[in-house]
Amino acid sequence: MQPRLDGTYKTSDDAEAFVIVGKENDFSINYKTELSEWSEKLVELDDTTFSVLNEEGIRYDYKRFEPISIQKDGEEKK
Repeated sequence: MQPRLDGTYKTSDDAEAFVIVGKENDFSINYKTELSEWSEKLVELDDTTFSVLNEEGIRYDYKRFEPISIQKDGEEKK
């Protein structure tokens, strides 16, 4: 998914199936495609962000997209 400036999204229609698995106090996201399988550990989660740690120890931080509001000349700010 690629966010656009107008608040919509563009998709390539490529999708990866995943399952969220909980064990005791840990959660992981398990992915499976025709070519590969892998897992990422969920290390942080709140209303607008989440972070995962992959099998190589690399952390990925994600933030919810917020559309940009650009004023046109003469418009009042909302």
